[in-house]
Amino acid sequence: MRKFLIIERLIGIIVLAVIIVATYIYLAQLQFLNQSVNMPSQKTYTETNRLTLQAAQAVAVVSNCVKEGTLSDKALYNVETRTWWIELAPFVEKSGCGPACVVSEDSRTADINWRCTGLIAPQ
Repeated sequence: MRKFLIIERLIGIIVLAVIIVATYIYLAQLQFLNQSVNMPSQKTYTETNRLTLQAAQAVAVVSNCVKEGTLSDKALYNVETRTWWIELAPFVEKSGCGPACVVSEDSRTADINWRCTGLIAPQ
């Protein structure tokens, strides 16, 4: 009878040890996953590394945007797309369009988005 009590206690200790080790491994995996998401080699977005308006204007000035119009002082930053939208006064007006020079924070390139709206009626 006494042997069974000792065996039961040993089994209980072993089970407890297995639970502790499994918990430790699980927590270590969670910590590893959390660290791998924030690895320095990956791009992470913070307010401190946001492209400033001045930097966006510098990109726009050397882009095709200035071939189509004059950059305005009006600008908007889109957090979702990580782009600056700088109003553009076109040299040649396009009916129903309000162009902007769109500067990408990620690629540091700029392109014109004509933002044309509405249906063009036949003449």
